Amino acid sequence: MSNFYLVKRFMTRIPFTGSPSLPIQAALQLMQKHGFRHLPIEEGGKLIGIVSDRDILSVGSISEIFRKTLGDIMIKNPFHVGPETPVDQVIRDMNEFGFGSTVVVDENNSILGIFTEKDAMKVYCEFMAEQETYDLHANPTLRKIVQ
Repeated sequence: MSNFYLVKRFMTRIPFTGSPSLPIQAALQLMQKHGFRHLPIEEGGKLIGIVSDRDILSVGSISEIFRKTLGDIMIKNPFHVGPETPVDQVIRDMNEFGFGSTVVVDENNSILGIFTEKDAMKVYCEFMAEQETYDLHANPTLRKIVQ
């Protein structure tokens, strides 16, 4: 894949973020309202953790959801990459380690975006569309079939 396939091109820019002091219940409402499953946690403008909907569901009782904060359940120092990271490497790492997302940060560890499984599907669709275009132009038989 070329430089055209850098993670910065496919990430969700400026995602919602939470603070470690945000109540789990409030984070769950935010995630449900806006339809996302991963919430980067920042403090002082820097990435410090991430929480997924599965993390919230594993909290236990309803009373714990109302009592605990994101800081109690977040994954500290989550998988993250820089914006110039090739997207194929990000996808391979996510697959190998079982991550549903990765946070994209700058050199100061400030959050720029998030790359999720959904974004990986966009990469796949675009890549496959390019392959079909390439085959179409390179193969005169295919060109005749689609005309």
